Amino acid sequence: MKAYILDTGYLACDENWIVAMKTYATSKDKNPPRIWTKMPVYCVLIEHPEGKFIFDMGCDPHINEFMKKIERHHVTSFPYIYTPEQTLEHQLSLCNTKLEEIKAIILSHLHYDHVGNLPLFHGIDVYVNKADYESAIENGPAALYFDQYIKEPNVNFILIEDSFTLAEGIDIIALGSSHCAGLLGLLLHLQEQVLLFPSDILYSKENWGPPLKPSGKVYDSLGFVKVAGQIQSLVKQHHARIMFPHDITEFETYKKAPRYYE
Repeated sequence: MKAYILDTGYLACDENWIVAMKTYATSKDKNPPRIWTKMPVYCVLIEHPEGKFIFDMGCDPHINEFMKKIERHHVTSFPYIYTPEQTLEHQLSLCNTKLEEIKAIILSHLHYDHVGNLPLFHGIDVYVNKADYESAIENGPAALYFDQYIKEPNVNFILIEDSFTLAEGIDIIALGSSHCAGLLGLLLHLQEQVLLFPSDILYSKENWGPPLKPSGKVYDSLGFVKVAGQIQSLVKQHHARIMFPHDITEFETYKKAPRYYE
């Protein structure tokens, strides 16, 4: 089994979104400097004897235009930046893979930076956290869930409540209310190491700590602490390496396609 990190660009933002209140004003420093940084956006291609799978779908290449059209602040607060080489199709081509070869998709959650390329696929099983899917249907755009992704008619959403093994060495981890109403993590048991992808519960290594620090977007603060404990247990049990979703410093150390983990 091989795991490829597909580099699909980045969101630019204030660092306080990654670590909540990292910089803040005081009576002694009323105007502290703010840091403008990058949040990498990536997908994971898994090449397995039973087929090829993808974890997360990155951003829609047209998301900036869409956010501007619906007058959301994200067009300036989180502009999406990518090159033609960072489109999903090109990244897959680096791994000698075509869209139609993908057997199934696992979505950590349904926020726009994790589902953007979903409309490229048709007639495919898509695993999602049930609580997150129901929250997306109920809350819609107010919570960063958009119809063109969550109501995509050409895929088969499979709603997950409990952790399970998708194929030998590929564990899908049901994670509770935290960053959103529920997420799916990915645990890959490779020959050389175990990789744990916790998604946006832990944007960065600094969130993990110690001490544990939430990001600037937490749906359930008490749940965040509980789910972080679940991740800690998985790390200890499997001696796993955490692969942070939006940490630019960590991301620069990751092997990117066409290189791979095995």
